Amino acid sequence: MEGVFISSKRAMDGEHHTQPLAPAGAWQRSDYLEPASHKSLRPREVSSPSKCFFYFVLLVVVVAAILLVFAVVVWRVETPEFRLSNPSVRVLRYTASPEPSLNATLTANATIRNTNFGHCSFKNRTVVSALYLGQYNFGHDWMAIEHERVRARYIETFNVSIELRSSLLKSAQAKRKLSSDLKCGIVSLTIQAQRVGRIRVTNILNKKRTLLMNCTMDLILTSHGVQNLICN
Repeated sequence: MEGVFISSKRAMDGEHHTQPLAPAGAWQRSDYLEPASHKSLRPREVSSPSKCFFYFVLLVVVVAAILLVFAVVVWRVETPEFRLSNPSVRVLRYTASPEPSLNATLTANATIRNTNFGHCSFKNRTVVSALYLGQYNFGHDWMAIEHERVRARYIETFNVSIELRSSLLKSAQAKRKLSSDLKCGIVSLTIQAQRVGRIRVTNILNKKRTLLMNCTMDLILTSHGVQNLICN
């Protein structure tokens, strides 16, 4: 028993042996402050002049692109289209001999298509003329535009009524040709008109434009109709 007691005491003495203390300078107190000269400082991020120059150039490019879009799309001024559509004959009387005679009332729609981003304004009325053989007056009508302007990106339609009178033909050559056309049943006409207006865009751009109508058609006597309408 005494031997067992001694061995147990030795075992307990082995488990509870003390560790050697560390030197006094190996550990520091938690409230010890390291000198500023020994701290690892993180370098501050400073914006370089090259980066500022890049953003400035980018801003200039964006502004230039916006101005270019305005110049190409918004500030570009095009001449509005001036055309004739839906022609019809209301009254038609004619004889081929002994003296050629043709009296008719031609009605149609005159359209002005303004594709610009500014309105187109007019001041005076427009004469719509019917010509025979492209040069001889066969009738005319005065076309007035209500409100004297066509809105931006808009199509304005006006009614036109032309009284066709063969008595206006003074040329003997034109009368002979009209007699031949009346016998064939087809009379070709040219409808012309000219309109002068101003297009104003964003109160900055003000351009003068001349609108021209030049349409040809065939008057079919047998059916009292109009065919082959072509506008240039």
